Amino acid sequence: MLKFSASLFFLASVSAVPGPVTTQGKGEPAGTLDLWPSQVRPLPDGSVEYRYRLAGLAASPVASEMLREFGEDQVEAFLGRLPDAVTVKLQPGGSKLLLDVGEVEHAPLIGSFTALSSQRRHAIADLDMLLWKARQFEDGAIATLELAAEDGTLGLPLPRPAFWSRILDSSLRRYLASSGDEKEGALLLIKRIAAAQRLISAPLRTALRAESQLMAEIESEVRRLQAFEPELSAVGPFRWNKRLRCVYVRDWVLAQPLPMTRAGLAAALFLMDTIEGDPKLSRTHAGLERLRDSLRGFPSKLTGQSEVGPALFASGENPISRFLATFEKHEQAQGWEELSLAAQEGRIMLTADAGAPFESWRESTFVALLNPMDAATSGLSFGPSYQSRLVGLFQAVHGADWQSAPQAGWSGEAQTPPPALKVRLRITPQLSLEPSAGAFGRVARAHGRLAEVLSSFDGAGRLQRVLPDGRRMPEPLQREVDGMEILFHGFELLSAEPDSERQTLDARDEKALAAARRYLRNWRMDADLREDVRSLQPHQTGKSDAVHAGIFGIGWRSLQVQFAEPGSPTLTDVALEDLSLFELDARATATYSIPSLVTGAVVAPANASLDRRAFRALCDKAKGDPVAIEAALLDTLSGRLRISQRGPLEQLGRNPLHHPREGDGFTHVMQAAQPSHGAFHP
Repeated sequence: MLKFSASLFFLASVSAVPGPVTTQGKGEPAGTLDLWPSQVRPLPDGSVEYRYRLAGLAASPVASEMLREFGEDQVEAFLGRLPDAVTVKLQPGGSKLLLDVGEVEHAPLIGSFTALSSQRRHAIADLDMLLWKARQFEDGAIATLELAAEDGTLGLPLPRPAFWSRILDSSLRRYLASSGDEKEGALLLIKRIAAAQRLISAPLRTALRAESQLMAEIESEVRRLQAFEPELSAVGPFRWNKRLRCVYVRDWVLAQPLPMTRAGLAAALFLMDTIEGDPKLSRTHAGLERLRDSLRGFPSKLTGQSEVGPALFASGENPISRFLATFEKHEQAQGWEELSLAAQEGRIMLTADAGAPFESWRESTFVALLNPMDAATSGLSFGPSYQSRLVGLFQAVHGADWQSAPQAGWSGEAQTPPPALKVRLRITPQLSLEPSAGAFGRVARAHGRLAEVLSSFDGAGRLQRVLPDGRRMPEPLQREVDGMEILFHGFELLSAEPDSERQTLDARDEKALAAARRYLRNWRMDADLREDVRSLQPHQTGKSDAVHAGIFGIGWRSLQVQFAEPGSPTLTDVALEDLSLFELDARATATYSIPSLVTGAVVAPANASLDRRAFRALCDKAKGDPVAIEAALLDTLSGRLRISQRGPLEQLGRNPLHHPREGDGFTHVMQAAQPSHGAFHP
């Protein structure tokens, strides 16, 4: 019995082709006419009905090979026996789908999903688009909460800048009134907090500027911290604007550990006493810790063997940050590739429980992408290029770049029937979106966790989500989060393989399915998809170098899908003596156009950078050619080609010389001294 993912067939009628298709593939028998369904619809009993129109087949052009092989009389008699239409019925089951992708087409890359979608009416929503949308939304929610902490609109007694200014004032008073270890401890606090303010150009108090010796100490601390400039490069939404970059830099400085000395211990004790002795400071500090713990993760715990002291405000950790922390700074870019392999092999568990921070929840999404066992439980299996594509998507949404060598071949077995006059009825899955129940379900649950975070802060749900250009969405963030949770739960249900023992959908499921179907009919109108995806992110590779990687734009590629375990579909409304006229091909491959994020990278000095506006202008000037974009980056950043380090990548047969998304079909060879410009050259 053929099993299939019937929940994907949610449209009342899917028009596969504008009429009967009579094609003969290369190497096919001359007498075989391929016919694709004109309508596909689900039936109340859970089966799926394929309808094929044959009425115009006799009037369609007949291949000369068929006439030579069988003769005009035999062909005419064959066509005359065909009915006007036939129906194939597939019984409900629960079969895997087999997915694969083609290379990215050689055409100029586009900056937004909405702009790209205008080129093709029949494109479907895919993982690149939907997971990018989720990531963009999540980054906006994080940025909104961080700015609320800055502005004092998060329900805390003090805005975050005022919190640290008050501690700085207390440290200055302690410094001027004490001696010995207490004075040295207060000096450490003054230097660290004031240097953080100086690095983000925040003004210092007049009383502090009047102390020339202290200002000299502060300037020395600023110079020391500036030596870590590559690590001061903001990431994710903290690169969106100056205010968010300042939040990132100040948090990074304050997260640096104090020295394990008597002065360091005195600084930590005084900081704790100051916070606990002031109710406003204490409640604000507790709120900021709660924001960090619930969003980013809990900080690592100090032990008796720790070589460094505590930080003024430690940064949160999640499974990905802990994994990357095991790499030396010059290995960080390679760390993303190692992380991809570790997730595929189950060496890192990107899972989350009820009390886990939001960051852990959203990173758990990528288990469904990178772990084949997780995909198998969702009723999916992958062709040779699909897994590499998923790894590329994982890296793209994290601002990294993926390189891989394409593997030829599609796993469907070619079948060559003996020469005979037949109509081959192609039976394929009909998709409204690229299925990934595991990934979509995890996104939904991550947004459920984000809703819990919002509810834990007074008024946070009424905030309006900030966008990369500084604009705000008109509706409250809480309503958006609730809507995203429902939407991705709907995508999960549409992707899920039905189970014969599956319980009846409840009201929430029905609401989610309705939201998902409504979105998939109108996704081209989504405001989030109008946002420009192009961005560049440096990843430190050494003291002076960084891999500048990012999304160069969006291109088209094909998604190929077929049933992985075909059974015996039933041909109805055909006379018994005419059954021999038809062949049922349940291994046929349906091909859909899907948008695909295209990435690239160069090695350049760590202190060289391009903001989002400048990088997008560079991409536009290069006319969307990824090779020209990379060449322009080399020139603008005074960079060179990225050379992968030796390691597990070579075990996968990847070329150590990087090309922009070589696995996606961009196989140009580019030299730093001879950049390639202009049109694509396959």
